[in-house]
Amino acid sequence: MSSKCQVKCRIREGMFSDELIAEIRAMDFTGRVSTVSSFVPTEAIERDPKDSSRGTLIAYCMRTSLGFTSVVLPQDTLENGASLVVPSEDVLQKEGRS
Repeated sequence: MSSKCQVKCRIREGMFSDELIAEIRAMDFTGRVSTVSSFVPTEAIERDPKDSSRGTLIAYCMRTSLGFTSVVLPQDTLENGASLVVPSEDVLQKEGRS
């Protein structure tokens, strides 16, 4: 079962006016946390009002364990696809179940 959530990210402009690049911290296959990137629609991002280079990306949280949360993003990342394991401290505003 999944729930809607938001994942903290850094934001850069995309190639087109209706997209942004979201940079997200995620655990790789070796267990290290590194940054992955995804082109996402502008409506999937909520910018931080104090710092427009930061924000949150809408996602679906699947499971949390040992300080990490499995999430599914609205678009594939360039490195890992749409399913990622992110630090739980980067997950915000968990909402109702979907």
